[in-house]
Amino acid sequence: MGKITDLKTLILTADKERPAATVKKLTLDGAKAEDLSAVTELLESHIGLQSLSLVAVGLTSLHGLPQLPTLRKLYVGDNKLSGSLDVVAVQCPNLEELSLVGNQRIKTMEVLAPLKALGKLKVLDVIDCGLVQKDPENYRKGLREYFPQLEIVDGMDGNDQEVMMDDGDSEDEELDSDHEEEDYTDTDGEDNDENDRFIDVDTYQSEGEMEDESAGSAAMSEQPAANGRKTLNERTENKK
Repeated sequence: MGKITDLKTLILTADKERPAATVKKLTLDGAKAEDLSAVTELLESHIGLQSLSLVAVGLTSLHGLPQLPTLRKLYVGDNKLSGSLDVVAVQCPNLEELSLVGNQRIKTMEVLAPLKALGKLKVLDVIDCGLVQKDPENYRKGLREYFPQLEIVDGMDGNDQEVMMDDGDSEDEELDSDHEEEDYTDTDGEDNDENDRFIDVDTYQSEGEMEDESAGSAAMSEQPAANGRKTLNERTENKK
């Protein structure tokens, strides 16, 4: 069997590993769905979720996004979104970082207007969105004027100096590295707290493939760098 691409199946596969309520990070990149209406209840059960990645899923709308009050990072790059950001503003009130990279149908500042309600939003990525193509020289300045809460736009600070962005905070990096170990142990030899574990769902194989692995092991592959986020320089280089 090939890689699972059904969004619902991916989430259910992950939830077999540990309770949904303990998951802090879900990476569902590459799954196929036009909106989230089929997985609303499943996502809502992840009551401690802090990071959600839905890069290159084929989303045309964020309809069905549930109330996620703990969510801090949302990556929905390389989809077909043209609006529905009011859903994000209502359902994710504590969002700090949003990536809309590659959504070429987002062509005007007005489409982003609902994000004004997100007072904690500090990082916004819109590289390769339609509005960038309209005014590539001045769009970052326009975004900062429109959204005064922003600190970083497309990897650049208010002085247009590139900021080194991690995939996540230090806790994220430490927890993600745990997936490379056969056992989840700290340096003192004790098992890590289940509540601290992250799940990158896109790395799971189908159940048929798992049977070929040794008992209790899960096949893992590298997560796309920065959940589909690329700096302006990286995107430019790729186009050459």
